[in-house]
Amino acid sequence: MSSSFTWLDFSEYERRKALEVIHWFKEQDTRDELGVGSIRDAFSDLLFPGTSTIQTRVRYFLFVPWTYLGLERRRTAADAFGERARQAEIKLIDALRRGGEDLGVIGILAGARLARVPSNVYWNGLARWGIRLYPGSQFNYHRAAQLSWSLRDAPEVRGDDGDLATDLSLRNWHPGLPPPPPGFPDAPLQFSLTAVESTYLRERILATAPASLLAFLVRQELDADEDVQFAWMHPDFAEFPATNKEQLVHAERFSTVMHGAALLYNLLLAEADHRAELASEYRTQFGTWAGEVVQLQDRLGDWDLARFWTIVSRAGAPIAFRARLFVQDWVSQVRRAHGSDALIDENAARQLIASRERALKGPQARLQNARALELWSGAAGTGRLNYRWPVAQRMVHEIVAGLPVHTEAASA
Repeated sequence: MSSSFTWLDFSEYERRKALEVIHWFKEQDTRDELGVGSIRDAFSDLLFPGTSTIQTRVRYFLFVPWTYLGLERRRTAADAFGERARQAEIKLIDALRRGGEDLGVIGILAGARLARVPSNVYWNGLARWGIRLYPGSQFNYHRAAQLSWSLRDAPEVRGDDGDLATDLSLRNWHPGLPPPPPGFPDAPLQFSLTAVESTYLRERILATAPASLLAFLVRQELDADEDVQFAWMHPDFAEFPATNKEQLVHAERFSTVMHGAALLYNLLLAEADHRAELASEYRTQFGTWAGEVVQLQDRLGDWDLARFWTIVSRAGAPIAFRARLFVQDWVSQVRRAHGSDALIDENAARQLIASRERALKGPQARLQNARALELWSGAAGTGRLNYRWPVAQRMVHEIVAGLPVHTEAASA
């Protein structure tokens, strides 16, 4: 079964909303089907910390704390805090729409039925950038909010040593947070940042993740065009710090090699589902991929996997032994084939992919479960790993666009 979008007499607003839906479907095509997501996320966190694939626009990093601070200042009771926060975040949808925004508005289609509000989407990123100081979950924040404003309003009490005796440890947000615009969150809103807001977000990134590629890009104000598909294709790649360049070299090789595994997996599914035309398409795509591997063969041949795993480990996330073994076995298969598309029919390669799915999904593995195969859309995880580059690229663009015209690069 296939589906398509048919263009009717849509307004420009409706057309752009539909395009955004298509965009998110494309993003979902990069989902992890072969259990290498922890490795992908390790590189993503090293390069673009605080980001996630479901984030949209960078000003949400300010919308969320402004919303929560407003509720604190109104002394919202703990038992009502979660619902009041949700109501305030739903208001953002209409405020942004009235401000002329639609692309990137979280909940633009769902409205009040929105399942995942912006604060949930940005919660971890806010902590990573040092904007959220409260260390716990949203649920615990809601419970602690009333205690927080009670303590903050308490009179100062100093001991004999002159130190404050009042417990002020529950400050929730960075004290340098810029003020919200007048009328927030009811007045019309836009995603464009003020100079103060752009400078603040850049400083937060530089302070909390100074060695990341994200920090370098906002420090040097390197705003790439939208058609730069991957970070390693950035026109200023040669100017990147050595550490970031090394990370990207390994990230590119991993992305390239694992794309072949994803294509072979989908070919096996197409064959199992007796979809000859689709199987032929995947064979064609695999052949194109094999040609790219030939061009990378020298670099793949001397790819230092020990160094690769060392870089991955720096992100701090544990990598399962079976995931590591699968990657190494697949790389060995690719090296042994020397870029030949004959790899697609080699039993060892096919068995490796099938075994990996079986180990991950057990009885729900599509290659052995007819019902699970019926639910296959025809493309499962075929997108190349981009390590959140589209999200990071958009955020860099928005921060740089808002900076004062004569801002010096951070080397000054």
